Amino acid sequence: MTDTTAGRVRPGAMAFVLLTVSLSWSIWIAAWLATGRPTTFHGPGAMMAAIYAGSFGPGVAAAILSAISCPSSLKEWLRGFIRFRCGWRAYAAALLPFPIALLLLTIALGYAPRL
Repeated sequence: MTDTTAGRVRPGAMAFVLLTVSLSWSIWIAAWLATGRPTTFHGPGAMMAAIYAGSFGPGVAAAILSAISCPSSLKEWLRGFIRFRCGWRAYAAALLPFPIALLLLTIALGYAPRL
């Protein structure tokens, strides 16, 4: 089923779901076969890397379907990742507390790097 909003043919939700599942599961199954079929997730690091890589399936599927429906919509979608919607103070307030708390915690616990 396709959506013909604004005179363009766009892939539907079923295309998104099928593409997402096929991308993610193909990565996971390939890694499972390549790592000797581990029975636990605590096995090889390659399996964990594949799990993380496969989790990008929905985003990659969205980019592919966006490029298929209209190349300019892909550009607009990608532009949204770098568009600044607020000032630098808001970004600093959102991003700085975690590294500062981590630094203060390491100092409080007396961490000394080995040289």
